[in-house]
Amino acid sequence: MIFDIHDPADLLPPQGKQHYLQLRGAADDASAITHGLASRLIEENQRRQTVSLRLAQIRAQRVGDDHPEMVAMTRALADAVAEIERINARVAQHNLTAAPRSTLLRNIDAWLRTMAANHDFEDMEPEPVKLLRGEQIPTGLDRHRRRLRELDSDRARVEASPYPSSHAKMIAANYIDQLAEAATPVVSSLIEHGGPLVVDGAVVEPPIVFSETKLVEMKVATSAGEGVSTGYQVDPVGLMAFLFRDQMLARINELVDLESDDKVALSREQRAEQLATIASDRQAVEIDEGRLLRAGFGTTEPRADMSPSAFLLVKAVPKAARRSSRDHADAVADARRAREAAESRPTMPGTPS
Repeated sequence: MIFDIHDPADLLPPQGKQHYLQLRGAADDASAITHGLASRLIEENQRRQTVSLRLAQIRAQRVGDDHPEMVAMTRALADAVAEIERINARVAQHNLTAAPRSTLLRNIDAWLRTMAANHDFEDMEPEPVKLLRGEQIPTGLDRHRRRLRELDSDRARVEASPYPSSHAKMIAANYIDQLAEAATPVVSSLIEHGGPLVVDGAVVEPPIVFSETKLVEMKVATSAGEGVSTGYQVDPVGLMAFLFRDQMLARINELVDLESDDKVALSREQRAEQLATIASDRQAVEIDEGRLLRAGFGTTEPRADMSPSAFLLVKAVPKAARRSSRDHADAVADARRAREAAESRPTMPGTPS
């Protein structure tokens, strides 16, 4: 759900709002520079076209290369080309910072609008910046981002790891059992009617009913043109599973053993546990990265894919949880006030204490 609000900054607590406005201001500044460079590029391209056209007109007059206007226009063309190259280089360099700022700002806006319906935002508790001995902020950022890349590689390795052969064999056995159960023949007519069910001389049900789960579609030629013929056939794989379940499973297990690699395999539980640990570590490193960015803001640049929470140094708190916490705190405060009032109330003579 996207929460409609005029300014996402109004959703944030003081510290987070300051960080957000700093980013938005930096993104606006970068955008202004981008527009300025784009305007200069348009002007220089127009100048190059004008000069090129005049050079073509001069050459059409068959004047020599040493003609004063030919020399001037040739020099002007070279200057325009050089200026275009210089502006393009500036644009490329500028985009290295402008693009990440813009992308991160869009991501933060989307995150705030999405979360705002069911969450409030709180500033994280301030903590000292974590740097190694003699380390500067840019170097510390590089170290944190290197660690994030390592954690991302760990996550990819866990997600790509195979499942144990025991798990694969269990799934295979369940699947073959399902096939066999679905294709189990029905012999009711043999018991109830001693053969096929016959009504008015027509066989309504054969003595043994085999599962027909496979829809067959074939293109056929008709008088009206090409058509599609549909029908059902006995499920051969299911019938084989019913007749030869153990043999089929044994051969499947042989294939599993050939492809499995239990030395690097992870069960569902191991996979979930390792991914949760990686996610927790990554969040902690990214929050430290956010604190380093704050300490060096203006001399450092955020990543475009940085998590909004880590950049803003805010946490999203479910509104229901906050209400529950507030209700509990109010109840404790009410009980304390009631107890203090009872203790301060004067006791009448003869009234038990």
